[in-house]
Amino acid sequence: MDKSLSDYGCLTLGSLFRKLSDELTREVDKFYRLQGIEIGARQLPCLMLIRDNGHISVTQLAQKLGQTHPAVVQLSRKLIAKGWVFDVPDPKDDRKRLMSLTPQGYTFLDQIEPLLGVIEASLTEHLGRDGLVHQTLCGLEQALTQRPFSQTLTDHLTRKQSGELSIHEFEAADSEDFRDLNYQWLSEYFYIEEHDKTVLSNPLQYIIEPGGRIFMGKIDGKNVATCALIKAGENVLELSKMAVERRYRHCGLGRQLLNYVLHQYQQMPESQLFLESNSQLKPAIKLYESLGFSHQPHPSGDSKYARADVYMVYQQS
Repeated sequence: MDKSLSDYGCLTLGSLFRKLSDELTREVDKFYRLQGIEIGARQLPCLMLIRDNGHISVTQLAQKLGQTHPAVVQLSRKLIAKGWVFDVPDPKDDRKRLMSLTPQGYTFLDQIEPLLGVIEASLTEHLGRDGLVHQTLCGLEQALTQRPFSQTLTDHLTRKQSGELSIHEFEAADSEDFRDLNYQWLSEYFYIEEHDKTVLSNPLQYIIEPGGRIFMGKIDGKNVATCALIKAGENVLELSKMAVERRYRHCGLGRQLLNYVLHQYQQMPESQLFLESNSQLKPAIKLYESLGFSHQPHPSGDSKYARADVYMVYQQS
């Protein structure tokens, strides 16, 4: 049976991307030569980025292109030799050089603008006019920039090897794990406030006895996640003390636990549920939004937590 890269789905995506990139580069280079244009397809993105970013360093250019510093140095030297780019010392750091287009560089880009329009139209014809393929690839690039793919792979492997999360109601024997999970999270992202110390040192007194509930998530018999519903007034609960052990984060356990907790809340008599968070915790905020929490002004203006600058209320569907 004759197999190709596309037959293996996502497993060979990197190799397929490289094959497509090489083929497109080769064909666009051929198109330029046929039009009598002396430029390579790999040089053009560099020229456009220099033009549109003004004075730009090699380091910045390498980051934007996703290429190594030495490769971009070599590329920039070719553009300087052609007379399209010049570089000057960075006034803030004379060890660095800043690149800009020369008048000839601007003129050259203006001259080939019609050809760029032809290339764009031809690619759109292949990719589809809705632009979904391009948007998907840009989204993939952004995701890989924000989080290394190797870490995502490791997290998925950890989850697969560990099995599913088992969730149970808090017992007195869970007190130490409840405290330690929260201390680990707070120490990593912020610091432990006095209010935290008070509640976490005696969850039975400050959460359970006033009418709240605590939920613990176990994997292989070990508590690895927790979340609490804390009584915060007449008919009001606060979703708080959410923490997942470091090596189990980004595996979907937080969503699994929150779905369970929200289902429990819906069986309780309280009619309002809110949470407080910090705007720097973007993945957590997105998770809360996806589960039905909406941003609202803090009703009292200030939070009891120094770290909190986000107030969200659950909109029960």
